[in-house]
Amino acid sequence: MDRPKGIRRSGWTRIAGLGGTSAVAAVALIMVLSPVSQAASARASAISLSAVVSADTTQGACGKARLALAPSWDKKTGHFLGSVSSSSPKCKAQASPNEAISEEYVQLETESINFASALSHSTSAPTLYVNWSAKVNESWFMTPYSSCALQYNASYSLCTSYTEDTIYSYAMVDDLTNSSWGQYGYGYSFSNFVDIYTSSFAYSQNYSQYYCYAGSCTLYGGNYSYGTSGPGSFVGSLSFSNQLNMTGTSAIGPTDHYEVSLFLMIDTIAEAYTEDATGKGHPSASASINVGTHGNGVDLSSIVLT
Repeated sequence: MDRPKGIRRSGWTRIAGLGGTSAVAAVALIMVLSPVSQAASARASAISLSAVVSADTTQGACGKARLALAPSWDKKTGHFLGSVSSSSPKCKAQASPNEAISEEYVQLETESINFASALSHSTSAPTLYVNWSAKVNESWFMTPYSSCALQYNASYSLCTSYTEDTIYSYAMVDDLTNSSWGQYGYGYSFSNFVDIYTSSFAYSQNYSQYYCYAGSCTLYGGNYSYGTSGPGSFVGSLSFSNQLNMTGTSAIGPTDHYEVSLFLMIDTIAEAYTEDATGKGHPSASASINVGTHGNGVDLSSIVLT
C-alpha cells in the first residue's frame, strides 16, 4: 500500500548451504539451481560477498532516535543483528517537527557471477528467489490528536501522529556482459520490494494541500487513519522472499557475468506534530524493533534459481 501524503519514509544474511565446513574464510554460498524438474543437477558455486553495514538517525523537537545495538554482519554465519527505537512524546510547538527515525542496514554485493549451471528454461521463465527468515521482537505506541483545525488557505496544512516498525529488503542483478550502459543499464533485473510493516504500523492524520499548475489550484486532503491507537507488539518468526524474473534483457546466458546486490534494513519511525494547523490533545508515538539480542536476528536462508 502507498503511504498518504504527509507520511515521510526514510533500504543482507545467510546464504544457502552456509554453516557447514564449506563456510570458511568468509566465503558464502549461492545455491544455483536448474529448473525444478532437473534439481538433481544443482551445484553450489562459492563466491565472496562484500558487506557494508551502516546506521542513521533523524530527530527533531522532542523526538529521540536510538541505535540500541549497533548493526553487525557475521560473514562466517551470514547473520545480521541490530536493534533500533524511536519516540516522539508529547511536545510543545517547536520550530522543527516532533519526530524520530532510526535505521540500520546491511548491503551485500558481488561481481562477476555466472550461472553456468543454469540449463535450458524452454518451458518456463527462470526466477531467482532470495529467501529470508527472521526472529524479531517489536513494539509500538501511538496516540492521535483529539482534533485538528486546518488552515485551508495554506499551501500545506497537517496534523499527524504516526509510528512504524519495518523490515525492508530487495535484491538486484545486473548483466555485466551485455550492458552497454553499465550498472542500472541494459540487462538488469530488479526484485519486488518486501516491506513488512502491516503488523506494526499505525497512523492518524488530517491534511490539506494545494496543487497548482498553470495558474489553477486544486485542494487535496482528508482524514486518514490506519492501524490501532494505543500499544501493540509482535514477537515471533517471519519469512519473506524477493523474486527476480530473469527474462527479456535479463535472460540468463551461461557464459555471461552478473553482479548480485542485496539490501536489508530495519527501521522505526515516530512522529507527532502539526504544520500550519492547530491540533488538540496529547499526541505521541514510539516504536522499537529488536533483531539483535535474546536470540533474535535475520538470516538469508537461501538464494535459488529455478
